[in-house]
Amino acid sequence: SAITHDSLYYVAVQRIGNTFYLFLNNQLIGTQNMTGALSASAEDFVIGALGSNGDFPMRGWINGVRLTTNDRYPAAFELPTRMHPGP
Repeated sequence: SAITHDSLYYVAVQRIGNTFYLFLNNQLIGTQNMTGALSASAEDFVIGALGSNGDFPMRGWINGVRLTTNDRYPAAFELPTRMHPGP
């Protein structure tokens, strides 16, 4: 589906094995295979802009971010109705 202005979206990305899964509003919309480890970088980790120096910032709001090492979304999932209570 198309992304439109003035709308709230729930986006999730998960890696299981060598496959990345992209979800938009609880629906799997794409996968991408990648072999090997994600390498550490001297660059800063940035959410909301392209590049570690803030080039090309996102125009909009980010309501929440959660990074985990657990498998959270193995398939389509229920959209959250409230903020996650803990780890």
